[in-house]
Amino acid sequence: MGRVVEAKVFLRSFFIQSSWNFEGMQAMGFLWALEPVLDERYGDSGEERAKAARRYLDPLNTHPFFAPALLGIAVNLERRGEGARAAAIMKSAMGPFGGTGDSFFWGGVKPFLCLIAVMALFFGFTAAPAALVALWLAFTVAFRWYAFSLGCERGEEGAKALLSKGFLRMTRWLKGAAACLAAIFVVAFAVKTFPAHSKMPLYSLGASAFVLFVAYAGKRRINPILILYAASLVAALIWMR
Repeated sequence: MGRVVEAKVFLRSFFIQSSWNFEGMQAMGFLWALEPVLDERYGDSGEERAKAARRYLDPLNTHPFFAPALLGIAVNLERRGEGARAAAIMKSAMGPFGGTGDSFFWGGVKPFLCLIAVMALFFGFTAAPAALVALWLAFTVAFRWYAFSLGCERGEEGAKALLSKGFLRMTRWLKGAAACLAAIFVVAFAVKTFPAHSKMPLYSLGASAFVLFVAYAGKRRINPILILYAASLVAALIWMR
């Protein structure tokens, strides 16, 4: 029965955002997802069951792809009879999970995959949008399951293990790779779209080099706003000639 209950909790985790509200944010969805394990341990009614449910009604807000890890931790704690510690662990983990997830998925993985899909579509691979959706779903569902399983098996230690996987380093690599792809795409688009005697490919090459320079400057902690102001001034002087 244990695996069946875990499977139910995991499937419900996909709907954790469905009852999002400004008071508890993801709390209602989180509690609904956790119901199978609470029913398993406390039954479907009674004071103990109600008390167990109430501890998950505190405001909760984290990245939806990392939320299954918190569910797995709650499953682990409830089965060990330590559910009373769950609220404190949720509060301490939801912030790091939220920041890491936003940076990695929204700032790294999605732009990188979208750029690959756009380039593939531009060069004639018409199935690129469908391939993008399929790849995105496969990756995110696999990650959700991995995070959930880690929480179930290792409890709060699973949260530490998940955050130690080098997401920051991977995010930096994905952003750098996306900047390179964007630069390559700009040049390829100009070469393929404009005639050979046009100066547009040359301009696009300069723009691509500028994109890569801004990405490099960002890694060196140089304020990109200053670079953009300088570039705007240079462009204005060239245009006025």
